[in-house]
Amino acid sequence: MQPPEECDDANASNEDACLTSCYRPAVWVASDPHVHSWGCNAQVTPEELAGRLADARIQVGASLVWGLGFGQDRGFFTGRDHPTGRPGVVLHYDLEVSGFPAAKGGHLVLLGLGSIEFSPRPFDEPHSGIPVADWARAQGDRVVAGMAHAHLWPEDGAFPALPGGCCMPFELPVHAVRGRIDFLAVERPGGFPLNPGAFRLWKALQNSGVRIAIAGSSDYSCLNHGFFERTPRTDVLLEGRVTYDAWLGALRQGRTAVAWGADEHLGLRVEGVPIGGEVRARAGDTLRVSLETRFSAAADVQVLVNGSVAGGFRAEPGIQAAEVRLPAGPSAWISARSQRVMTSPVYVIVDGRPIRASAEDTCYLIRYVDHLRRLPLDRGESAGAAFAAYDDAEAILRQRFSEAGGVSCAG
Repeated sequence: MQPPEECDDANASNEDACLTSCYRPAVWVASDPHVHSWGCNAQVTPEELAGRLADARIQVGASLVWGLGFGQDRGFFTGRDHPTGRPGVVLHYDLEVSGFPAAKGGHLVLLGLGSIEFSPRPFDEPHSGIPVADWARAQGDRVVAGMAHAHLWPEDGAFPALPGGCCMPFELPVHAVRGRIDFLAVERPGGFPLNPGAFRLWKALQNSGVRIAIAGSSDYSCLNHGFFERTPRTDVLLEGRVTYDAWLGALRQGRTAVAWGADEHLGLRVEGVPIGGEVRARAGDTLRVSLETRFSAAADVQVLVNGSVAGGFRAEPGIQAAEVRLPAGPSAWISARSQRVMTSPVYVIVDGRPIRASAEDTCYLIRYVDHLRRLPLDRGESAGAAFAAYDDAEAILRQRFSEAGGVSCAG
């Protein structure tokens, strides 16, 4: 073996414990970070919910207490796994900020909490998710935060406007830039495989140096009345015993992929570093990008650098390994996608410089924060905290815009 190889069994089979790329096969844990016992159209017991997850071959499910059924479901929250007695399924109750006034700026998904009591009067205040995100972060490093419904982001490059319908993630860019959330989630399939709006937002954040993972979830039973082949799910890279804490750690590290279907898996390494990790390189280096596919049918795979296609190959069904070589230019993020799976990035830091890949994308976010500031959202008593957070996010973005070589960006 030669670094960064993990194994070498001297054969051409990918069906054993060593891929032809000389890496061990990825261990994916199928998960859903956004389900409910008490949903929009159905109420199920924890035992029934665990059964639905097992039937869908999902190993970890975060059942979120929210405004609907809050009085009933809050009793299921203990800060520990629910004792469902269902083998092979970890079911854990946490919180979605939905059905409360604080959800006006978007639905926060808060995992690993020690308490879900974010307000003494959650149906009265706060009127913004900004103080709730700060409250969650203050609970400690175990907490992993995300925002749901990124698939609602406009596909045409416009900014979301009121009324926005249910669930528009208005404050998602502010939370992400300020380091208050770890992932954005999509609950409906579309696009390649993120719908164009969600991809546009995610790309702009990544190109501005904001590290944020992607996730797929069902929002069962509000959006999806059952689990089916095209229900987005989250694959998490996780070795060893499957526990909620281990899953949270992998999610926090960005070791994720969005997948449609239980039999579609895509893995990525750059210089041996898996999804969510960081590679140090020098300008002019050649980067070895190793990919692992487990598809039910042949599919094209694209390798993306800063959100643009930089290479690819045709993957046949079954377990396959492939390699793409790329030159190391400025610092960048690298991900991979097929029609049904997309990975979170590996980050490549070249000559010690941070990722500032697109002044244009950073300006897009600056202009959006100004747009958000002018939206007549009912922020109530939280207006001061919300506008201070918007100012904070804009200041960070303007600094990064300058570092990306930008000259002028009108808000």
